[in-house]
Amino acid sequence: EVSSATFHGRVMYKLSVEVEHYCRLSVASTDQQVSTKSKF
Repeated sequence: EVSSATFHGRVMYKLSVEVEHYCRLSVASTDQQVSTKSKF
């Protein structure tokens, strides 16, 4: 049971890291679009 809990914790940690990375990418692309629109 301890190993399964550790595995579950690792999966949740990996998911949270991927979600955070995806959010940062989407925010960065949105900022680029906004800055590009404001320039023109």
